[in-house]
Amino acid sequence: MNLFRYFTILFALLIPGITQADELYKVPSVAMEPTVPKGSMVFIQTIKSSVQRGDIVLFRWPVDLTTPFLMRVIGLPGDHVQMRGERILINGTVVPRRPVDGNSETFEEELGEVKYKVQLVGKNYGLAVSRMHEGRANRCEYAYKDERIDCVVPEDQFFVLGDHRNNSNDSRMWGYVPSALLMGKLAR
Repeated sequence: MNLFRYFTILFALLIPGITQADELYKVPSVAMEPTVPKGSMVFIQTIKSSVQRGDIVLFRWPVDLTTPFLMRVIGLPGDHVQMRGERILINGTVVPRRPVDGNSETFEEELGEVKYKVQLVGKNYGLAVSRMHEGRANRCEYAYKDERIDCVVPEDQFFVLGDHRNNSNDSRMWGYVPSALLMGKLAR
């Protein structure tokens, strides 16, 4: 048996057992950088347990169901999500943020036991809020003037954000993700 075939078979047998992955997905955007770089191939596993705050999920975009998105869940059903400028509050508690390695554009945030890095690039860290779906029932109430978000996540829906905050088309733009649109979680 040639070496290439041997390693191909070994890889095919071992990887699913290690990651319990159901699908391989190529990340098409910078929205989840620095955690998941654009062009990365990631394993997505079927959601077998409840979605937790901090999980990275693959879902069908509520605006165009043919488009999959990969984002981090920051708001669970019933959570009170607030954003004031670059600060996030979940149920009244500020999500801790620390600069990473002295880099003023990369920070570490913490959602419970989940720690991850976010990127804020440029001088304007404000929220980019789009009115393209104005009037949709699943959208948070935005105070556009003050760059604030203040909402309670409805039952069976999630609030998602990209880790590359000012270059991410996420729940700030188009609202919540219904649980029925979840396709899987990033395998750890």
